[in-house]
Amino acid sequence: MTNFIEGTTKAAAIRTVMQILEDWQLSERETAAVLGMPSQAALQLANQNEAVELHDISAFDIRLGLILGIQQALSVRYGDQSRANSWVRSFDSAALFNGHRALDLMTGRGLAGLMLVRHFLRNDDLRSA
Repeated sequence: MTNFIEGTTKAAAIRTVMQILEDWQLSERETAAVLGMPSQAALQLANQNEAVELHDISAFDIRLGLILGIQQALSVRYGDQSRANSWVRSFDSAALFNGHRALDLMTGRGLAGLMLVRHFLRNDDLRSA
């Protein structure tokens, strides 16, 4: 089975995702949690100065795709990049979030949390269409 994202495309996806996480103003700990890796590995990935050992590459690739999908859905939903970026940290009354932030779900529930947020945004976009 091939990886979800390969080669130079993967390098570009990693750079893009790291920029998204920076735009979301995530701390090092939050970045590591969203990426599903130890803080030190996430910091190395952000700095791109050292090779990073990724233990479960397919799960990492899935996370990259989900983060890209979340950002795309937010961009469509809000149009304004500043509002799209701030939504991740905003408290939400939707049943899925129960007054918490999407960030709390993504950091606290790991891959499942990312999937839930992406699914929520996709379904919300479909309802709006």
